[in-house]
Amino acid sequence: MLLHAAEDSVATLLLAAQHNEPLDEAVFSEVMFDKDTSGEVPEHRDFIYDRLKPFCEKELGIKFTILHADKTYNKVFHHVITRGSHKGEVRGFAWAGMCAVNRDCKIPPVRKYNAALSPDTVSYVGIAQDEPKRLARLDGITKVSLLAKYGMTEADAYKLCQEHGLLSPIYAHCRRNGCWFCPNASDTELLHIITNHPEMFDRLIAWENEENIFHRRMTRRENPSEVKARLLSKSQTGFLLQANKNWRFEMAENKNAQQVREITDKLEQGIKELFESERFKEYLRTMSKFYNYSFNNTLLIAMQKPEATYVAGYTSWQRNFDRQVMKGKRVSRFLHPRRTSCRKSARRLTPRRRSR
Repeated sequence: MLLHAAEDSVATLLLAAQHNEPLDEAVFSEVMFDKDTSGEVPEHRDFIYDRLKPFCEKELGIKFTILHADKTYNKVFHHVITRGSHKGEVRGFAWAGMCAVNRDCKIPPVRKYNAALSPDTVSYVGIAQDEPKRLARLDGITKVSLLAKYGMTEADAYKLCQEHGLLSPIYAHCRRNGCWFCPNASDTELLHIITNHPEMFDRLIAWENEENIFHRRMTRRENPSEVKARLLSKSQTGFLLQANKNWRFEMAENKNAQQVREITDKLEQGIKELFESERFKEYLRTMSKFYNYSFNNTLLIAMQKPEATYVAGYTSWQRNFDRQVMKGKRVSRFLHPRRTSCRKSARRLTPRRRSR
């Protein structure tokens, strides 16, 4: 399987071991800054070499292969443009968006390696169940997602890696895995390199000051020295917060918790008003129309829309009743039961190996 050492890929390794899926080799393509310096964030690079590689080889009993391209970021940066209006200039920093480093330094060794494999080789790809667009690109035959097969979301993959002590330390300060000089990196990722590995970022600033450079901006708008000045200023004034890979799940949970608190506060006030006013008859009328709803939701209907005769979600009105909600109408909030399923984690991994 092709390994990026992000939580999705590592969780795929763990699933393969837990469910005795055939697995012979893990392949990692390492981008190099120059011939001696890795392009991986130092903490992530150490995790791969010191933790993940030994785990695969010693505990899972599979081969761990690390690939390198002929090109490094140094060569990509110092490539001399041979045609067009900028002919003779040095290319400079990679453009934000579709990074040329991925195209020139990460993908080529993988393609070369895959070309030497048997046509019926199956590759496991770390794409979670809640990534439908990415899953649609897999053929399900030579490229398979074990995460989707066993119903695991990105959050599940993250927790699985945590449980087995195989979560890269980079997720303490960033949301994703990428090169330390990536033009698409977030401010938090860049600040981590600036403050914890200043000698590395200063090499980018030195390149910025070289002569005959076509593209001097590291990001869409700033060159490295401007990025450093802005982020250090922000960190000193307390505007930059530490990120966490689990940020989107925690954010969703916090948002939902806040909404539930708002609803329950409204319920408490509504119950008090119900028994201390003449609104009890109004509640009884609502209850007669929504007799199959819970006490709490019946009360919420009486408080928000007592004249309602039917309650449904936005898509339910369209799908079941061929009706369209009018633009600008206010939404009514209710409590919905949440069903969860529990997976029993295997107590130990069985490092069995089967041939394809």
